[in-house]
Amino acid sequence: MPHPTQPQSAPSAAPDAGAGPKRYIVEAHGGGDLDWDGSPSVAVFQVDEALARDIIRFSSLVKAENVYKIERFDCHADFLRYDPETNREEALEAGEKNSVRTECDVLVVTGEDFFFRAYVKHTDVEIECEGQPISALAQHFGLAPGDRSVPEAVRVRLEQALPGADGYERGFKDALESIALALAAKISRPVLDEAIATAMDAYANNADTQVSEAPASSPQFP
Repeated sequence: MPHPTQPQSAPSAAPDAGAGPKRYIVEAHGGGDLDWDGSPSVAVFQVDEALARDIIRFSSLVKAENVYKIERFDCHADFLRYDPETNREEALEAGEKNSVRTECDVLVVTGEDFFFRAYVKHTDVEIECEGQPISALAQHFGLAPGDRSVPEAVRVRLEQALPGADGYERGFKDALESIALALAAKISRPVLDEAIATAMDAYANNADTQVSEAPASSPQFP
C-alpha cells in the first residue's frame, strides 16, 4: 500500500487551550476497481482530545519501537463520493448513496502522520484518505508530540472531587495526578479513566474512616 503524501504544514499558531474537536474534510482515493461509481473523493471525520492523545501516543510508540506504523479498528471516518461543502448539489442529489459503505475500517498512525483506511463493503477494494500531520493535531489541542501532561478531563475530575484539598487529601490528589501523568502516554484514555475511577472509589469508601493511634505506653518500672 503506498504511503499517503505528507501535506505541507500549516503556519504555526498559538496552542488553543481547551479546544473542541478538530474537524477534517480531506481527499480520499481508491475504489477505482469497482464497476459502479463508488470511489470516494473525500473523507470526513473529527478528532477529540482523547483520540488525539491516542494518536500522539501511537506515534511515540512507532518511533520508540522503530516500526513503520500502528493500526487499530476505528470507524471515525466517513468516506463520501461528493464533498458536502464544495459539491453540495451533487451530494444532496446522491442522498444516501453519497456515503461509501465500508468495513474493516482502521486508523493508521506512523511516526509523523495519521489517516483512515477501509474496504468498500463486500469487496476487497481498499480506500483511504490523505495522511494528516500529527504536529498540527497536537498544536490544535495545545499538546506536544510525546505529551506528558495530565489529561484535562482527569484534572477537572480530581479538582471537582477534592476541591481545595490539603493535608492527606492534597497528597492523595497529587499522587493520582502523578499516576495519570506517568500513564497518559502509555495506555488508552478509557483504561486511564477506569484506573482513576477505581482509586477515587476506594478513597470514597474509606474517606470517613479515622485511623487513631493509641499513645505509647509509659514504661513501667518495678
